[in-house]
Amino acid sequence: MKHIQESLEHYRDFKFFSLLEQNDKERKKLFRKNPKKEEDEKLAAQANRDVHEIIKKITENYKRMKSAGGGKIEVYKEFWDSQLKAKEALLKKDPGVKLVYNMYDSDYLVVGTVEAENAFVIVLKKDGAEGENPISKISSKEGYEAFKNVTLGVQKDLQMAKDAYVKNVENKKREEEERQRREKLDGFLKEEKEEKKKNKINEQRSFEFNINSLIETAKNFNVNITHQTENLLILQPLDFEAAFNLGSDEWFDKYAEPYWKNYTQHNACYFIYDFTKLPTNKESMIMVLITPEGDAKSCSFKDGSYGSIKYISDLFGGTKNENKGLNVDEYTDPEYDDDEEFKEGDNMLPGPNDL
Repeated sequence: MKHIQESLEHYRDFKFFSLLEQNDKERKKLFRKNPKKEEDEKLAAQANRDVHEIIKKITENYKRMKSAGGGKIEVYKEFWDSQLKAKEALLKKDPGVKLVYNMYDSDYLVVGTVEAENAFVIVLKKDGAEGENPISKISSKEGYEAFKNVTLGVQKDLQMAKDAYVKNVENKKREEEERQRREKLDGFLKEEKEEKKKNKINEQRSFEFNINSLIETAKNFNVNITHQTENLLILQPLDFEAAFNLGSDEWFDKYAEPYWKNYTQHNACYFIYDFTKLPTNKESMIMVLITPEGDAKSCSFKDGSYGSIKYISDLFGGTKNENKGLNVDEYTDPEYDDDEEFKEGDNMLPGPNDL
């Protein structure tokens, strides 16, 4: 369909300019017979009508270029470049050329020249097109001025299209820069938030190992203190930030939040601090998982090694203490005697850093 349309436009141009060429030949024939006919009002009127039709044809051609281009700046630029190239080529042949309209997708171009005191509107066939040149040369100051206004209008419209394109590009560039700036800022704020979350009161991971210091430290985090005596403290960290900052370095690193969520999905986690032990003793800090039924499920010492569930029971003297959530007095560990060295068994879960 596109090729048919193009062929149709070429045919219309050929028909239009062939008729114009015929009119120009008739004027020349009459003038040769009687030079005074140059001033004949009828011939002048016909010449003005021809110029008017040429300008109308140019206007339609420019609209067709815009329609075919679909607002693409590349098409506008290609069209404008064709105007400049055509004018440059014509000026080499005739310095009197002032105006040029290189018709879009056509074999013709229209030229405005000034010779002495006369102004002409000339139609030429482009290089490579068959036929003699010029096919029409109309002397008309009025027609020349009308043609000049049309070419100025085309230039203004092309400049507006260029300005709109540049403005749109600049707006998009600013929007992209702003998006990238916001993205970087959001990323920075997110990293800063995560860093603060994971390293909040960072020195507290090496907190002074005494009950008063630990209780003060715990106030900065989301925890429940479930048991407190002179030498024993039990707290329940309620989120990863608390667990990371108040637990042992061997239990959680800053990337262990998924493991924490897995641990606490169906179990409660408790940290036990035994102040009868030196901080260097692995038994000074213990992590215990408690089932919904209140039974101890796993035990890990400060150094990340596993502990016997029975150890927890012994720590509390085998006394049930439901309000601490440590229901261990009825628990029996058939695989381990009190004096037997701990080994991993069916009643143990792997430590946090072993997943």
